[in-house]
Amino acid sequence: MNTKKPFLQRMRHTCQCDRFICRLVSQFGEVSKLLRPVMLNMAMTLTAWIYVYDMKTDERLSAMFLMSGNSTTGNQYHDGIINAFSAMIVLAVVSFSMLLLALWDCRRLVQLWLHMSCLLILFAVSGGFFYDLLKSIHMDEDKIIYEYLPGLVTAYGGFGCIAFFYPEAPLLLHQFFVLSNCSLVSLFYLRSFPGYTAWFVLWCVALWGELFLNL
Repeated sequence: MNTKKPFLQRMRHTCQCDRFICRLVSQFGEVSKLLRPVMLNMAMTLTAWIYVYDMKTDERLSAMFLMSGNSTTGNQYHDGIINAFSAMIVLAVVSFSMLLLALWDCRRLVQLWLHMSCLLILFAVSGGFFYDLLKSIHMDEDKIIYEYLPGLVTAYGGFGCIAFFYPEAPLLLHQFFVLSNCSLVSLFYLRSFPGYTAWFVLWCVALWGELFLNL
């Protein structure tokens, strides 16, 4: 029986030098584990963004930003920068608030926040997506609201509760709902960001991550 390990695996275990290629190979195994779910999440999000929403934002959601509609600087790039910074400030305040609560040992409050956020995605955000999905295939609105939507939301939210709150739930079910919930949140933000805001938000997130990595 051939027990020889693949070349890359042997190289990761035996090479101790600090050359770029060796460090790249040594980290490839860890990165490759993350690429599959990330790519699947991107595929799910882009599929819905293109075929359900036609890559169009929702003006009702965009209205919550500082620079949208009639409130504008007259320059889309300036509007995007202002919106991105305002969004990042809100995210930073929420993130640091959760961190402080965790440091102060307010675990129950943090868990309550996380559980409520999860339930909001499972039952509310998913409901909005299912409604838009059924509307995109030109179904009658009364049938959507009174026949299909309640069943879809109940099924998705119910199985999601099993996946997240039942300790013995199958791992595959949990992974599916992690990916689908991430896609739902991504779609919500894509529909909310007016103009070029999404691009500036991505840059801010990248800079924020780089800043924390260098601390």
